[in-house]
Amino acid sequence: MYAYARALILSLILAAMCALRGQARASAADGAHAAKHPHYDLVIAGGTVLDGTGGSGLLADVGIVGQRIVTIGHIDPRQAATLVDAHGKVVTPGFINMLSWANESLLVDGRGMSDLKQGVTLEVFDVGNPMGALGVGSALINAPGTSADGDELIALARAAAGYGGRYISHLRSEGDHIESALEELIRIARLRDADTRARVIASM
Repeated sequence: MYAYARALILSLILAAMCALRGQARASAADGAHAAKHPHYDLVIAGGTVLDGTGGSGLLADVGIVGQRIVTIGHIDPRQAATLVDAHGKVVTPGFINMLSWANESLLVDGRGMSDLKQGVTLEVFDVGNPMGALGVGSALINAPGTSADGDELIALARAAAGYGGRYISHLRSEGDHIESALEELIRIARLRDADTRARVIASM
């Protein structure tokens, strides 16, 4: 009886060892398969993801296939064709520059690296209105905006209004001529028949 029990225990131990060895081989095979056949073109791993909705950051990996984000969560790094370590960094959607001054810098560097390195991936000019831009912005107190006349501003504001956009203005004056600057803003607002917002900076 003792010999039978001992043989049975040994058989169970051997069966368990074989099963574990099989699982290890399967796991290794899966890992090798993942390395040879990655699921993602790019994985940004370990960063704090801010999705632009105003919520709290999420510590997660971001999986990208082609030009689309397909996964946010835990990703096996072996599934990445290219892996970027983002630990200690923030991962966000590209920033939108609503009042772009890149018309000069883009002439120097068409890649827009001066803005791109700051996270800006979209510069909004007039072509941005059909794509959902908030409207047209003017900075009339600074050159070259000082050269813009009222009729030109009304034409631009009307173009934005056709897409539900706003006219957002840094007024032409903050001091002795602030009344005429406000009158210009009101005139533009009345003639364009759309929502108008003004940015007013007053020196004390």
